[in-house]
This record gives sequence, structure tokens and C-alpha cells, in this order.
Amino acid sequence: MIEKLRKKFIIFSLLSVFALLVVILSAINVTNFSLVAKDADNITQMLINEGGKFNDKTPPQNEGKAPIGTPVAPDSPETKASMRYFAYSFDKGGNATKLAYNVNAITEDEAQNIAKSLTGAQNTTGWTNGRYRYRVDSKDGNTTVVVIDESRELRPSYQVLYISVFGSLAGLIITLLVLIPVSKKLIKPFETSDNKQKRFIADAARELKVPISVMYANNEVSTQDEELTKSNVKQLKKMQKLVDDLDDLLVFDKKQDIEREPLDIAKLTDDVIKPYEDSFKNKNVELLKEYGSPIPFNANANMLKRMYVEIIENGLKYSKTFFKVKLSQTDTRLTIETFNDGDKISDGELDRVFERFYRMQNGVNSTVDGNGVGLSIVKEIVALNSGRCTAKGESGRFHLKIEL
Repeated sequence: MIEKLRKKFIIFSLLSVFALLVVILSAINVTNFSLVAKDADNITQMLINEGGKFNDKTPPQNEGKAPIGTPVAPDSPETKASMRYFAYSFDKGGNATKLAYNVNAITEDEAQNIAKSLTGAQNTTGWTNGRYRYRVDSKDGNTTVVVIDESRELRPSYQVLYISVFGSLAGLIITLLVLIPVSKKLIKPFETSDNKQKRFIADAARELKVPISVMYANNEVSTQDEELTKSNVKQLKKMQKLVDDLDDLLVFDKKQDIEREPLDIAKLTDDVIKPYEDSFKNKNVELLKEYGSPIPFNANANMLKRMYVEIIENGLKYSKTFFKVKLSQTDTRLTIETFNDGDKISDGELDRVFERFYRMQNGVNSTVDGNGVGLSIVKEIVALNSGRCTAKGESGRFHLKIEL
């Protein structure tokens, strides 16, 4: 249990750090690429306004005004001299007119084909071929397409993106390496408390065994009061059951390798139920079984039998009119379900029944023998088999579901 808590702490911490990195770095990279796109859109709009090519007679807007270090304006001489772009105009018949071609990465025919493919674009501006920013303008039946090569401008943005990704991975690895020793220190108080609880259970079980044995011995000698003797035996059996259950809880609570073997679950279920058939009949409780045979499954026979014993005895104690066992199998999963009716079973999740020493209805069923440990043992056995169990109330019925 403590090891599971430690693993959850590490996983949730890593997920929190990962989520934080995703939010921060996404904002940085989205902003970075958006700025590149915005600058490119300013240039394409200027080219559209000037008929698809730079007008050398137009003076730069920031000439003589921009201080050193100011970003280069779209119409500055530096931008015009270094810009790689092409522009074509298409009439209604699809005939192309070259307006400008100043790019070496592709041929004129390839540039024209790219421009033509963009005449039907849904958006007037966007990215194409991963590195080209385009703008489409339709006027008087003609369509002008301007495309600029932004590969050089995008390179720093992609470098930031790659650094962000690899930096995040490195950060997560470092976080994991830090969390492993830190989690041990943080979980230490819980581990100490859990060990004390286990020692208490073990000590209590050991201390109870001695007086129980003595009382059994004395009871066999004393036969003066038959009613008292029966009462003593009943209480002794109850105490003995509690001691045995506490011992089993300590065993099942430990992580261990489970030896599995091919089993017919339907037959194993029948074998465990059969000794209880008369007890259900004497209590006027109908015993129902819903499963076919055989149901092959790899499991530990002794663990499953012990699990079934606790489930069936629990059903025998609290069922009023019926107790039903249902088995089903899908692929490699086995589902075991039980249904029974009882007093004051509320609708909704009832997973508290798996807590140690918990008994439903806050004592309403206190007249029924039990110590509230049986279903805790069931939960531990299911957990050891990497399964899960749930309990809920459905229209006055108690529904226990186990998935292995």
C-alpha cells in the first residue's frame, strides 16, 4: 500500500510538472510562430498593394526615423533585397501571368503550380508546403497570389521549439531523479504508521491466541452449565475467526509473487458453493448461479477459494430471499458478480464495505455474526491478482463486482 502511495505521488508530481511545462512552452512557441506569421502577412499585403512586386520608387516608411536595433520594416531596402518570393496573376480562364520570381529553391514552373493550387484556398492567407506564407487577392475577375519563402525566418522559431521539447524531457528526467529520493522521505511517516498498525494487528492476533487456547481447554473440562458452555464455544469461535482473518490480512497485504495455474473457474465456484447449499436452503434463501462451463482462466486456486468463501459467507449472513453468483469472461478478463437483497441497502457506491472492521448500516446488522474483515480480505486478494472490486446498492440489492 505504501509503495503504491509513493508511486502515485511520483506520477502526479510528474504530471503536474509536465502540464506546467506544456502550458508555458506552448504559449512561448505559439507566440513565436505567430509573430513570424504576422511579419510575413505584412510583407504579402504590401506586395499585393504594389501589384505583386516591390516598388523601388516607394521610400521606406521608417527612413531616417528608426533608431539602431529597430526591426526591419516590410518596405525597407534590406527587406526588399533579401526577400525570396514569387507572385502570379490568374484570369478567369486560369491563364497565368508572372508578376515576380525571386526565389532559387524552386523552378518557375514549380512556383507557378504552387500559386495556381492556392487560387482555390479557403483562407486568403496561410502556410503552404511547410515554409511558404501566401496571400490570395481576387479583384475584377483576376486572382493574384503572392508567396514568400519564410524558411530562414522560421529556422530560429523551430530551434526554440526543439530546445523547448528536449529541455522539457530533460527537466522531467531530472524531476523524476529528484522525486525518487524525496518521495521516500515524504512517505516515511506514512510507512512508519502503517508498520505500527501491522505490528499492532500481529501482536493482537498473537496475544489473543493464547487465551483462546486456554479457554478452549478449560471449556472441554467444564461441563457444569451446558448453555454457558455453548455460549463460550460460540464466542471462542468468533474470536478464533477474527484472529485467523487478521493473520490472513497481514499475509495478503504483503506484495508477493502469485503462482497461477490453468483452472476451470465454473467448477471451482461450484466446489466452493456446494457445502453452503444446505445452509442457504435452511435460511430460505434462493441460491442462483448464472454461468456456463467450462470457464478457463489462469489463477491461484487457494486464493480464489478463500475469496469465494468470504463472499459466500457474507451473502449467507445478510441475504433475505436470494443470493446470485454470475460469471462472465471477455478476452483475458474474468468478471465475478454477486447479487443479494438485505435490510436497508442504500443506492449508490458502497465501497466502504471493503474497509477493515466496517459493517454496513452502523450497527443495524449487529445481530449478525461477523467482524467486518471478510470483504477486506477479498479486496486484498483481488489487488494481489491485479484486479479491482466495487460494491454498490441497486434498488435494495447489494451488487459486488470483481474483475480479474
